[in-house]
Amino acid sequence: MTILDILSAANTSGYSSRFRRWLAFCLKWECQLTPEGIIRGRDEKDGAGMTYAGLTERDDDLPDDPTPIWVAYTYLQKYWEKSHAEALPLAVGEVVANYALNCGTTRAARFLQSALLDYGAGSRGLTVDGIIGQKTLAAAWKVPTSQELALGIIAKGASYYRAISSDNGNQLFLKGWLNRNADLRATFCA
Repeated sequence: MTILDILSAANTSGYSSRFRRWLAFCLKWECQLTPEGIIRGRDEKDGAGMTYAGLTERDDDLPDDPTPIWVAYTYLQKYWEKSHAEALPLAVGEVVANYALNCGTTRAARFLQSALLDYGAGSRGLTVDGIIGQKTLAAAWKVPTSQELALGIIAKGASYYRAISSDNGNQLFLKGWLNRNADLRATFCA
């Protein structure tokens, strides 16, 4: 299976153009490829078991023989929809969904809510509870520019990556995480 196979499955399934663009970004970072462009499965020895196209046995119930449709649908259901990306402003939804995939949906929601507090959303009753509900969605739409909010979320993600890399030996991964953040900015916030 190739990245193009997954993107074609997402296209023929009628998924939104926003989702497909985000999926292409994620697959570029999540897939380990052979020289021929075939996606390789691997065990990162991180407790999540086998990983394929960024999806794991532990978190995503990775089947023995995943199909392109399964990969696209799992990204849609477990990360894009759970992070309410389509209901968030452009760039914000994509950034939040990226962190949902990379750090978990609760932590991604906390990054968003923390960034919203920087824009004064706390005075309107928003708290950092890790749940994207109506208050969080409404607050996201009140920020003057979605790119600024997306950049604020990326800054929260970078701070988190720096903290976990110094606390538990993830220093090896920090450069890759920060490079992904730079690409996230360039792709969705330019």
